[in-house]
Amino acid sequence: MRQTPLLLALFISGAASLILEIIWFEWLALHWGRTADASAGLLASFMLGLGLGQLIILQSRHQAKNSIKLWAACEAAVALLAVGCHWRFSQTADPLGISALAWLLAPTLFMGMTLPLAVSALKQSTLSLGLGRAYASNTLGAALGSLVTGYYLLTYFGLEQASILAIAMQLFASILLLTQVKTNTKATTEAAGDGIATPVNHSSSHVKALLAVAASGLVILGMEMLWFRALLLAHRSTTENFAVMVTLVLLGLALGSAVASQLLARNKTSHHNHGRLIAFLLSCQALLASLGFLIWSPNASAAWPAVAVLIWHGVLLILPACLLSGALLVVASDLLNNTSNKSTATAKLVFASTIGSAVGAPLATLCLLPYLGWSHSLLLLLGLLVLVSLINAPRIGIVAAAAVALLAFPIKQHWPRAQATAANIYLELDQAKSISQTDGHYQSVQLLESRFLGQPISHRLMTDSYSMTSTATDSERYMRLFAWLPR
Repeated sequence: MRQTPLLLALFISGAASLILEIIWFEWLALHWGRTADASAGLLASFMLGLGLGQLIILQSRHQAKNSIKLWAACEAAVALLAVGCHWRFSQTADPLGISALAWLLAPTLFMGMTLPLAVSALKQSTLSLGLGRAYASNTLGAALGSLVTGYYLLTYFGLEQASILAIAMQLFASILLLTQVKTNTKATTEAAGDGIATPVNHSSSHVKALLAVAASGLVILGMEMLWFRALLLAHRSTTENFAVMVTLVLLGLALGSAVASQLLARNKTSHHNHGRLIAFLLSCQALLASLGFLIWSPNASAAWPAVAVLIWHGVLLILPACLLSGALLVVASDLLNNTSNKSTATAKLVFASTIGSAVGAPLATLCLLPYLGWSHSLLLLLGLLVLVSLINAPRIGIVAAAAVALLAFPIKQHWPRAQATAANIYLELDQAKSISQTDGHYQSVQLLESRFLGQPISHRLMTDSYSMTSTATDSERYMRLFAWLPR
C-alpha cells in the first residue's frame, strides 16, 4: 500500500489540529482572560482529551483492516465537533465557565485516537519505524500549523475564517483516507494479527520505558513554561513570538522521532541495551537543557532581526531537549515491539507521554514557579529526569546526577544575572541595582533601587523586561498623564 497519502493525511491533520488549538485558546481568552491559570488549565484539558482518546484505543478490540476507516471517522468527528466548539466559543456575550473544558474534551478525544490508528494502518515492519514516521509527519504538520496561524491566519483571516479553514482541512484528511480504504483492504493479509489484541508483556523493562516516556513528557511541558518565561526577558509576548516558540518545540519532537526511527531501522539494538539507551537519552536531555540555559543570555544583537534572535535563543533553550524527547518515544516503542498490536502499543506510549504533559504545564505554572522560583523549578525537573535515568540504568544515572549537581550552583546564579541583564537599560539610566527578584504566576518581577549618599531616592518595578512604574521624578511626571499616583 502506498504510504504517502497516509503520511500526508497525518501532516494535514496535525496542522489542522494546531490551528484549532490556537484558535480555541484565542476564543477562550475572551471568556477567561489571558492568565497563566487559564492557559495552564486549557492546555491540561487539551492533553487530557488526547489521553482519553488513547485510553479508548487501549481498551478496544478493532481489527487492523478497519484501522483506516476508524481513522477517517475520527478525523471527520473532529471536524464536526470543531463546528460546535466554534459556535459556542464565539458567543462571548454569554461567557463560559468550567464547562469550556467539556467542550474541548470532545474533539480532542478523537484527536487522541488518530495516531495509534495511523500506526496500525501504516503496517511498518517494526513499531518504532511506524511510530517514528507517523509521529514525525503529524508533528511536522503541527509545527507548520502553529507558525502559519501565528504569522498569517489570525492576522489576515481572523478567528472565524481560520476556523473554517482548519475544519475543511480535517474533512479533507478524512476524505483522503477513505480513498485508501480499498488499497488498505488488499494488504491486510500481511498484518492479519496486528489488529487482534495479544497478551501484553508487563515486564519491568516495559514499565520503566513507559515511566521514562511519561517523565519526559512532563518535563518537556514543564520546561516549556520555564522557557517561555525566560524568553520574555528578551522578547515581547506576542502571538507571532509564541508561535515561533511552539514551532521549535514541535519541530524538535518531530526531528528527534524521525531520526531515531531511521537509526533503529538500520542498527538493530538488543532489547537488553534499551534500558541503558533510555537512561542515556534522559541524562543527555537533562545535561543539554542545563548547558543551553547557561550559554543563553537575554542580550540581543542589534544587528540581528528580532525573530532571528528569538530563533537562536529557542535553539539554545528548547531544541536539544525536544529532539531527545522525540527520540526517546521511538526508542521506548522499539522495546514494546511485538508485545501487543501496534495501535495498542502506540496508544500506551502516547498515553503515558500525554498524561505526563497534562501534569507538566499546570505543575510548572501554578506550583513550581510561584513557590520555588525559576532556577529551583528547573533543577527539580532536571532531577526528575535523573531519577528516572537511575531507575533505567543506575550507572548512567549516577553520572548524570553528579553532572547536574555540579551545574546546580551555576544555574542558580545565572537566572538572577539574566533578569539583571534584561533590566540593564534601567540599571544604567537610574544608576540603580536590583534589590529583589521573584517569580510569580504571571511574570518575573524585580525591584530596582537608586541610592544617593547611602540612602534610597527612587525605586522602579519591572515585570519581565518592562518597566511598570517608578518613583523617580521624571517617571512620576510621565505616569501622572496616564494613572493616578498616590503622594
